[in-house]
Amino acid sequence: MAVTITFSDDDHKEAIKALNVNDFIHCMWELDQWLRAECKYNEKRTEKEIDALYEAREKLNDLLHENGLNLYE
Repeated sequence: MAVTITFSDDDHKEAIKALNVNDFIHCMWELDQWLRAECKYNEKRTEKEIDALYEAREKLNDLLHENGLNLYE
């Protein structure tokens, strides 16, 4: 599938955002994976820290879902 998006000269910032969306999604995926790994494998974390990391990961995924985004599609 091919998609064409046309931006006016005034939309320069919006064009840059559109071109960088895959990089942003990749960063969100990396953050999600880091949070998961910290919860699962970092034995130096306290139970309170792990709970906070789980909460942060859940919030990240809730926000993504609310905005129609899925890191795993």
